[in-house]
Amino acid sequence: MLPAATGLWLKLAPPFWLTSSSLSRDARELALLVGDDGANSISVQVLPVAGGKPRVLFRRPSTSQPKGVLDWLADGRRLLLAWDAGSARSQLHLIPTDGGQTRSVELAAEAVRFLRVRPDGRQVAFTAGHPGQGEVWVLENFRQARSRDK
Repeated sequence: MLPAATGLWLKLAPPFWLTSSSLSRDARELALLVGDDGANSISVQVLPVAGGKPRVLFRRPSTSQPKGVLDWLADGRRLLLAWDAGSARSQLHLIPTDGGQTRSVELAAEAVRFLRVRPDGRQVAFTAGHPGQGEVWVLENFRQARSRDK
């Protein structure tokens, strides 16, 4: 639940565009996937809901307007980004919000959309595929894989 009377405003002017956003579970931060056509890049930024400057957590070059979705993990200290850069495979990135190292893996899925992390962190669900060819994918035991990374 958002705190009462929040005053968060975000204005992106060209060459910037917004692909995805996700509110943290404690409603204190908003994660944004932002494209910058001027710099040919995309970035994941976290903006405090109470106001302040966004922190850039992840940046990658991008020559086209990629499609991506992101969501917070249950611990509130990491984001999961599925990024479709136009290839036959999407990339999944685990991005720590404390500035730690991002971990990445390639998925055998194309055009990932609608990513959601289960509140307890054990499963990640997303849709993949183009219109008329969509599939629902679920990554299970995600929590156990996360705990081994520590």
